[in-house]
Amino acid sequence: MRSPQLLSRSSVPRVSHILNCGGLGGAERSVEWVATAFDRARISSNFIFLYSGGPVANSISKLGYPVKVLNWKDGRSCIGRLRLLKELRRNGAEIAHFHDETPLTRWIGRIAGCAVTLFTQHGGSYITGIKSCPLAMLPVVRFDDQCTTLVLANSKWTERAHNCFYRRSPSLTRMIHLGLDPRLTSSGATGGGSRLSPHPKRKQSCYVITFIGRLEVYKGALVLAELARELNVRLGRSFEIRVVGDGSARINLQELAQRYRVADQLKILGSLDDVAEELDSADVFVFPSLCNESFGIAPLEAVARGIPVVAFDVGAVREILGEAPKSSIVAPGDVIGMAEAILMWLRAERTHWKNSGLDYVRTRFSVSAYAETLTRLYSELLSNKVRLTNTFP
Repeated sequence: MRSPQLLSRSSVPRVSHILNCGGLGGAERSVEWVATAFDRARISSNFIFLYSGGPVANSISKLGYPVKVLNWKDGRSCIGRLRLLKELRRNGAEIAHFHDETPLTRWIGRIAGCAVTLFTQHGGSYITGIKSCPLAMLPVVRFDDQCTTLVLANSKWTERAHNCFYRRSPSLTRMIHLGLDPRLTSSGATGGGSRLSPHPKRKQSCYVITFIGRLEVYKGALVLAELARELNVRLGRSFEIRVVGDGSARINLQELAQRYRVADQLKILGSLDDVAEELDSADVFVFPSLCNESFGIAPLEAVARGIPVVAFDVGAVREILGEAPKSSIVAPGDVIGMAEAILMWLRAERTHWKNSGLDYVRTRFSVSAYAETLTRLYSELLSNKVRLTNTFP
């Protein structure tokens, strides 16, 4: 393996970003957004997708960046890892920046001769409680963490959870909040829909509660049917819960909606490439995740548009949304509390909702500031201005 000290330095850092796939997940979207904000005179970037392409991969390619899809079949692919090794060496990557937690990939960054191996913890399944790490896998995932020069956590909660699970020194972790695309935070929406006003895809004189996310049990998919039942008692049939997303719990959600007799009020739209129209027509946005959320991009998009957000108090939700205007955080699993908070916002006066939410997101979650922070960090790491004490050889 080449010694990092002997690597020749180019005029700008050469960074390879490694992602799982090019779909519309939170990690993928955040990488797409920061790609739009990088100053290409100061950083040379390329993007590698391990498993598959998709809308995000296509969007990054249209921005003019080199994009490579390795077409891994699964996380055990030895051939896939050889492809990753070859691609990193072909790109002459000085920094391998991983946005995916597939085991034994950051190790590949090491043997490829990258001077720096970074990992952005977007909220892995082990630290958020989505699944438990098998004992046999524990040494493997911790070995990969030891191969990482610096871990970037997307929230303070994520930083604490990552260090606890991986037994990582706090000196080898840095918290950097993600940035939102300015195009999403400068929508022409009036903010929070216009209550009981017509919408081309909804019933007349109908409140709209919107959910955007994966339809998985841990994301609170089944809570949506329970919420519809509670709102049915309070609002009658003058509302719709519009569900944007797909996942393994979709059929269960449909069955539960039928059992609770709210199927007509629970509109499951599936995955959409552009969610702007659904966001802009919402009266309230719900975020009923039951797992420990590490960040929460979708509710911040709603905040930026002046839409009230009601969320369960899990993971970093309070850190990200606690001071956001027009947001309510209720106890995890408290469906009645969520319904009552929704009713409060439906009845509230809406003056200046959009501007306050937009200011909050632009001030705290600026994608240009995020891109600038990463760019400076890359240069500092390569020039040894950031002192790290990683003992991995």
